[in-house]
Amino acid sequence: MDKLRALSMYAETYMPSASQFATYRCAREWMEAGVPAEDAAAWASLGYLPTEAAPLITAGVTPQMAADLGEIDDTVAGSREERAAQVIDRLVADGILIDPRRVHIRQDPNDLHHTIVDIDAG
Repeated sequence: MDKLRALSMYAETYMPSASQFATYRCAREWMEAGVPAEDAAAWASLGYLPTEAAPLITAGVTPQMAADLGEIDDTVAGSREERAAQVIDRLVADGILIDPRRVHIRQDPNDLHHTIVDIDAG
């Protein structure tokens, strides 16, 4: 079977089941990685690309196990919003990011086409 036909058959199974990365390019990458289309769709639906999932697959982790670990991570670390706040706080502490709570944006009273950004001293 030629490669294009093999990809077409693989994509017929992969794309309807993948809720993320449902493209022919991703289907081709998963196919070339040797992952069955059903498993590839499950990994993609969890937000994994083939290169990201490869170490987990090699270690014997299934998509269901990864999903379960993600739920445990959410329980331990909190919601995505809480984790994002933790990352922002860490970036602020490292001096990489200005604390967004210190930034104030307001309309320039003299020119309505301009915005003034003030940063509180920290």
